[in-house]
Amino acid sequence: MVSSTIAARTLPAAGQGLAGPRQVAWTINRLIGWIRFERRSRGGIGELRSLDNHLLADIGLTRAHIGYAEYASRYGKLPKGWNHGFCR
Repeated sequence: MVSSTIAARTLPAAGQGLAGPRQVAWTINRLIGWIRFERRSRGGIGELRSLDNHLLADIGLTRAHIGYAEYASRYGKLPKGWNHGFCR
């Protein structure tokens, strides 16, 4: 048996299902914080990549270790399988 009644779709009332202004502001602030963090992180990696091999060796890194140094600074630990003695 098929009903011929069409269900009316209505918009939810204020505060019922739509994001409130506080939630939108919180989300935007989190996004801005993430963008700032990414820009700082990428700037630091760019500085390391701009150094010549002798300067990198002075701080105990090689070009191959720059990515691991970035990972360690971002997450506070080295990738799985790497020990803390990866630098000279």
